[in-house]
Amino acid sequence: MFELAKKTHNDLNQINQWLLKTSLIESYNIDYTIVKDNFIIEPKFRDVQRSDLDQYELDKEKLSRYEKSYIQMARINDFSFIMFDGAIIQCYFKFKDKNLVRQNMSFYQSPFRKPFDLYPESYFTGSDDHARFLLMSDLGSVIHFRFDYDPVNFKEYFHPRTHLHLGMFENCRIPVLRPLCVLSFFDFIIKNFYSELYAAFNAHLKKFKGLFKERCYPETITPLEKNTLHISNS
Repeated sequence: MFELAKKTHNDLNQINQWLLKTSLIESYNIDYTIVKDNFIIEPKFRDVQRSDLDQYELDKEKLSRYEKSYIQMARINDFSFIMFDGAIIQCYFKFKDKNLVRQNMSFYQSPFRKPFDLYPESYFTGSDDHARFLLMSDLGSVIHFRFDYDPVNFKEYFHPRTHLHLGMFENCRIPVLRPLCVLSFFDFIIKNFYSELYAAFNAHLKKFKGLFKERCYPETITPLEKNTLHISNS
């Protein structure tokens, strides 16, 4: 019982070990609960002191909706990983017996730090001047997206079972072929947002390559959705 859930939890721990080894994360926060025939993997919520965020709340009226959401997530531990450039990653899974019934995997770029992929040399340098530079984000916009598997609210074309949200637009749901496994999700994250480190990450993943097919979920897309713009994943 819960074989797939335990493998998913183990995959998250394996990813965490590599991220720690390469100093790519500041915090890791994954917990699981078993309630009757449900196995739930999610962040362990609790209020935490984040003095590093206090300076941004001195004038809350100037904060954008996204900045307020980011601060709230950090303060209540609503994250699975915080990357070393401040990006928040959320991972939520709900399994019932042997089946995945709900999934949410999100990426929120920090609005208060410069992203690693634009300034890798500053992150590698480690000087005080570079550290101050990285804390002065001058980006006009930030990237955030969420992969969802939500079959309960399925409505063909408008609410695909598996879909991708972009930004704060809840009605933006791009059909996705199937739910993502943990390994595929982090392969996507490291390749696109931490590309300087992707070669090392890909080398680490080689020992898991055989697991990609094993972890592959069944297709959830409909023929109608498949004939529209969609994301094909394996």
